[in-house]
Amino acid sequence: MISDGLFERFPVSAIYAMHNWPAMPPGTVRINAGLMMAAVDHIAIEVRGEGGHGAHAYQTVDTVLVAAHIITAVRSIVSRNVKAMDNAVISVCAMLAGDLGAMSVVPGTVTLVDTERTFKPCVQDAVERRLHELCAGHSAGFWCHRHRHRQL
Repeated sequence: MISDGLFERFPVSAIYAMHNWPAMPPGTVRINAGLMMAAVDHIAIEVRGEGGHGAHAYQTVDTVLVAAHIITAVRSIVSRNVKAMDNAVISVCAMLAGDLGAMSVVPGTVTLVDTERTFKPCVQDAVERRLHELCAGHSAGFWCHRHRHRQL
């Protein structure tokens, strides 16, 4: 609509957006000068290794171990790659690995799902690039066949 000239035909002096915020009392509206809601990215990270029997873990490429290292390292992306005056949040919110009924099996694949929140496109790009580098480095460091991450 903007490309089609909406604001040329109908000039505006301000734009307001509304977002559901369950913590606010019903019937209230709050405003904020400047930025309030961040861009959101949802990323799935798939770690592929070599599953096997837990009693012979030395014969596996333990994807759960790799995923654990990635989860821990993700915490450093914002604190070590985003300026203090910029804002970003990365949260690993889900992990799918193995089968609860197969307590002796090291899974060959682990999937992590995260959400990233940023206000600036340059920060968004930097966080995405750093996440990819971090996953690639950890996967290589633990001899994983490959990892991939994709935006959901």
